[in-house]
Amino acid sequence: MAVRSEFTVQNAYKYDHRSAPRWVFSHLWRHKWYVIGFLLFATAANGTYSFAQVLIGKASAEVINPNGVDGVVSSALAVLFVMVASGITDLFQALSTAMLAQRLEQSTREELHSSLLGKSQTWHDRQRVGDIMARTTDDMQTLNGMVNPGTLFMLDMG
Repeated sequence: MAVRSEFTVQNAYKYDHRSAPRWVFSHLWRHKWYVIGFLLFATAANGTYSFAQVLIGKASAEVINPNGVDGVVSSALAVLFVMVASGITDLFQALSTAMLAQRLEQSTREELHSSLLGKSQTWHDRQRVGDIMARTTDDMQTLNGMVNPGTLFMLDMG
């Protein structure tokens, strides 16, 4: 099928337009290392936080029934180490989510501009001036908000 447009962008990335979820996923998967980083760091952050709660339970059991002189100190240090690891992985999760959201906003804006280049001058004459400008700013920022903090809220609810 020949594409009839006034201008074309060479080597433009092709996204999946069959449905809205596929379109969003194809935009996100273009930056797959950020997606993989988000998933790995989210799993590590939640895992270390959960393990810290288990260690806190063991530390409280150590306070109630002491087994040795250094039992409470070693339990406290283990909790501290795991909570610091949880905080670091949580920071990297937030960083990868923010980068993924920014990349999504950038790639959707790029796709819109490529599409607008292909429109004829008469099509542009029929459009309201502020409508296209509003879509390139507000709608793209909404997609950014969908990823960050939207996915973080969904992940923390589960």
